Amino acid sequence: TAIKTQYKPWEHQREALAFSDITKGSALLLDTGTGKTKIVFDQAALIYERNGSCVVLVAGMISGIDVWRKQAPLHLAHSFEVIELHGQKVKGKRARGHAQQDFAGIKIIITNVEAMRIHKDFFANLKKDMIVFDEPILLRNSKTKTYRACLAVARTCVHRKILTATPVSNSLYDLFGLFKICDEFWFGTRSRTFEDKYVCFGGFRGTQIIGYKNQ
Repeated sequence: TAIKTQYKPWEHQREALAFSDITKGSALLLDTGTGKTKIVFDQAALIYERNGSCVVLVAGMISGIDVWRKQAPLHLAHSFEVIELHGQKVKGKRARGHAQQDFAGIKIIITNVEAMRIHKDFFANLKKDMIVFDEPILLRNSKTKTYRACLAVARTCVHRKILTATPVSNSLYDLFGLFKICDEFWFGTRSRTFEDKYVCFGGFRGTQIIGYKNQ
């Protein structure tokens, strides 16, 4: 489907958009400079053209917030607004009210995972069509409070997405946490199920990861 955008996407961006459009969750495991943010903006435009509005919640690192704010006008051809909700801004009634207001366009709400942990209920109740976790290095461990909060918020959204060029930093076990955020049925909902199918334990009392299987 042709969508209104500032410039035509590359072939891999078109393919990624087509896949993202028909799936509940998707992982854009693309290198820096390959246009991950454009795929998100194009999907937002697609949702907007179908529904008359679109709200995208982006959770990433504080250092990446400027990227989203600066990239939005380069990609979005429809009416849009960008709202930052992190740090003290999340507590402000005006900022919260702005985020909750209906908007006949594309609304990009930018936060970070720590703010999502602290204000989980607010972000869970926030109307949104897509949630994006940008370079989610803190979401590789599915047993932390931050992870559980982000998963709870993700479960309230139709389209879930992670963007990263480095899905594995410590071990293949990182994939369980990241992919569970996208779609809990790829690797199962329980870490034990993932371990039984893919992880080989040994060493001291059989608790050390010594390899992987079924790769």
